[in-house]
Amino acid sequence: MTRPSELVPGNCYFMVNFYESSPPLVVPSVHTYLFVGQETRAGRPLWIFREPPSPPDPEATDDAAEEKILTAFEDGQLYQILDIRGLVCVLGGLIDFHPLVKPTERTVPLRLRATFPELAPQIARLLGSDEWASVTITIKYTDDGFSITPSGDQVQWSFHPKVKIQAEHEAKIRAIFREWHAPPIRDYTANAGQVRSLVYALNRDEAKTIALCGRLLGEVYEMREDDELVFSFHSKRAEGACERA
Repeated sequence: MTRPSELVPGNCYFMVNFYESSPPLVVPSVHTYLFVGQETRAGRPLWIFREPPSPPDPEATDDAAEEKILTAFEDGQLYQILDIRGLVCVLGGLIDFHPLVKPTERTVPLRLRATFPELAPQIARLLGSDEWASVTITIKYTDDGFSITPSGDQVQWSFHPKVKIQAEHEAKIRAIFREWHAPPIRDYTANAGQVRSLVYALNRDEAKTIALCGRLLGEVYEMREDDELVFSFHSKRAEGACERA
């Protein structure tokens, strides 16, 4: 699906194969390549791709350069190579087949949480002691959440929504803090524009902090009645030390 003229050395491309399954051609295997360039061998044009480099191993002692695994495609095979939009298109065509096994229907419908009683003791623990630098509050299994950092007579709130897929989260966060007349004190993107970093500062007030946590969990992250919260406390005394509650 990618024409030779559209291949750019160094760019990322994909090939989708399928595992044997019933029904057939619905369980995908996605392989990632980086395009190297074109060569001619024995009068035949070939398009050369390589495996992406592995993440560095901090414990590795071997300084040898990583072996480059190259794969050559002939012109009759090049139709299998997809760019990111082509990959999304192919995977999107499988939506009607997934999940392969339908989940059991619940007899009781899922409901959103209306109260968050576990917040109060944890916020009191954070604001009532000089031991903790911050707490990160997340919904278990989802990683949805935020961090709270006491700073003098203020509390700083940190969020990191994904720009492309969590725009609704970002919009709701901004709307809630606008109600408090609090513009972000930091607002920038990271990870090549994939993640938005938002930091707000509000006056230090335990009751308001608890109430705002509840609003964020309910309105932004739509926490459900069967969800659990995870509190990860970060200690001032040992940099990087973390305790979960």
